[in-house]
Amino acid sequence: MSLVSDIGGHINDQQIDRQPHELSDWERKIDAIMQVLSAKKLIRGDELRRAIEELPKGQYQNLLYYEKWAYAIEQLMLEKKFISTENLDRTISYLTGEKN
Repeated sequence: MSLVSDIGGHINDQQIDRQPHELSDWERKIDAIMQVLSAKKLIRGDELRRAIEELPKGQYQNLLYYEKWAYAIEQLMLEKKFISTENLDRTISYLTGEKN
């Protein structure tokens, strides 16, 4: 079975930007979160990759690199029951200023 990330050999007209670029603050934070989770042996790199590869095709194609990481970390934290959907929703509402 071919995964959404398995695009080797597929022809398209999109150029790959190979120029180094400075990471934004949110990208650094996502990377740091993954480093901490990995150091504490809560999430492994192969688990992160699996969660990214399980993204629906439309999401996979439209998300930036670290957005995929953020989604995968969230999914793994829910899967491993480190956080609950309710707690996550409440935290997001608090951080975004939305009312429940």
